[in-house]
Amino acid sequence: MKRDAESPVVAGVVEGTITAFGRPTPSGGSRLTLNRRVTVIVPTGVSDLFAGMRVRVQGEWHRGVRHRYLVSSVIEPVEPPPPMSVERLSRALLGTSTPSAEHTQVLTLLGPALNWLFAAGAKAVAGKLAHLSLRKAQAIAGNPFSLVKRRLLDFDAAEMLHRQMHTDPFHIARLQAATTEVLRRAEKAGCARVSREELEARVTGLLKLSDEFEVDWDVVWRSSIVARDGERYCLPSWYHQRRIALQALRSNQLIMLPEVPEPYTELVRHRYSIVTGAAMSGKTTLVRNLAAACRTSGWRVALTAMTGKAASVLGDGAMTLHRLIGYSPRGCRQEPLDLDLVIVDEYSMMTWPLLAALLRVIKGHIVFVGDPRQLPPVEGEPVDRDLLALLPVLDLGVRPTAQVEVVRHWSEAHLLINLERFVRRCQAERREWQILSPIKRSTLGTLALNQFLQRVANPHGAWLGDGYRMGDRVIIIRNDYTGPLPVYNGQTGTLSGGEGGTLSVSLDDGLTVTVGRRDVELAYCLTVHKAQGSRYDTVVFIVPPAAADFAQDSHMQYVGLTRGRQGTVCYAL
Repeated sequence: MKRDAESPVVAGVVEGTITAFGRPTPSGGSRLTLNRRVTVIVPTGVSDLFAGMRVRVQGEWHRGVRHRYLVSSVIEPVEPPPPMSVERLSRALLGTSTPSAEHTQVLTLLGPALNWLFAAGAKAVAGKLAHLSLRKAQAIAGNPFSLVKRRLLDFDAAEMLHRQMHTDPFHIARLQAATTEVLRRAEKAGCARVSREELEARVTGLLKLSDEFEVDWDVVWRSSIVARDGERYCLPSWYHQRRIALQALRSNQLIMLPEVPEPYTELVRHRYSIVTGAAMSGKTTLVRNLAAACRTSGWRVALTAMTGKAASVLGDGAMTLHRLIGYSPRGCRQEPLDLDLVIVDEYSMMTWPLLAALLRVIKGHIVFVGDPRQLPPVEGEPVDRDLLALLPVLDLGVRPTAQVEVVRHWSEAHLLINLERFVRRCQAERREWQILSPIKRSTLGTLALNQFLQRVANPHGAWLGDGYRMGDRVIIIRNDYTGPLPVYNGQTGTLSGGEGGTLSVSLDDGLTVTVGRRDVELAYCLTVHKAQGSRYDTVVFIVPPAAADFAQDSHMQYVGLTRGRQGTVCYAL
């Protein structure tokens, strides 16, 4: 370990065995543990395929709330796994000790790759490679990144496999795969279009190419792996979907079905329109009345939202947009739905691929409802700016917000003492309350605060196992449409019982449902994302030091400070 002369950050190199993988970091990186004690954050993401492997990590040490952690983009295996003979590989992957002549050639050719995959625990992938024909095996030996296109490996795994097979570091397929990976990560980060200079720099950094070699990027990008949008580059699939969606939006027709009640005529005058407004401005009430009026006139209406919680607020029969159009990363339904009107709530969380799929399936009216000041999609570039620029907008304006109070604390202990006093005061006054935090992992994140608040708010509840007590405040984290009553991700309630692998939850709307123990989490403290679309009497918005960047996010601030009906208190250090 050494201290960089130009920076106060401490640089270091750690060798060890990957013993655990944590949840992704808020910045999009991967969190892993070396030797059961060293926390490492790798911004580029590392597949859990490599659990148990011995690796070397180079990076910079940072000071967390409790301990230091290493932030790095350089991770590589310390040593290759011990080689296995062709006979042993054949017994392990083909189930026979006497493979055919072609399979023997395949096992010999792909020996380093199969050894490495087998040692990494990816026996299924290794088995698929062992059953390939000789011609396909030769193609993979020269280009391991073709496995990424086949979705057998992610880019990080293919890159490590490339190092094991000692293929050409300047192979054009490697450069193209890295370009696709950079653009895919840019799309997930919310900015799908990248300038040429930035794209070249990111690919060079990802592959750690030496400056001594010049790359003819025009040759690399000559194929259809990139699309050009003005002066910027993006994925061809994303560009195609965005172009189709924009063409549909720009051809917004003046159509209207008969017998539309007068107060709502303007909302359905065009095929596509927007209803927007600040928190508590009456958007939900308006679209509920619109749906009821149109159904009375004989319209076929569907109420949808981007989240299960928002769908439950819209009323009976509402569902998530993904379920309505059958959308998934691998595709969407192709047949148009026979609907006259579709209402989409929380449209600020939409992405271009989802919007393109919606416009292709729905041929009737679509009313987008939401507030562009609220949180953008978790992954993907938002569409709200283009929608507001292209479509007619009904703006309900801004309601006077409840009072926001900021309380400064000199330590975490002081903050927790005040938080306990706040909860006990609300319980004594029988007031509805909710604690919000922008992060999960920290001493002031949702995971730690839920444990603390459980001891404060519900210390005497009967023990139900798995960290739950009778009377605990919980939130459902998975949609379920298979039971007698639909259950939506984001619904909150109180635990009323538990038996075996299930828990009984009395929802806030008075209904009682049965869910799996892994389908709920404690909800004394929620993330800001989970709280979007909900209202509470009084809210405490906590801003930990580890979440300073999140606290400066205007969307995060807006959502966190507008959830309280009577007011919001911001606890800060």
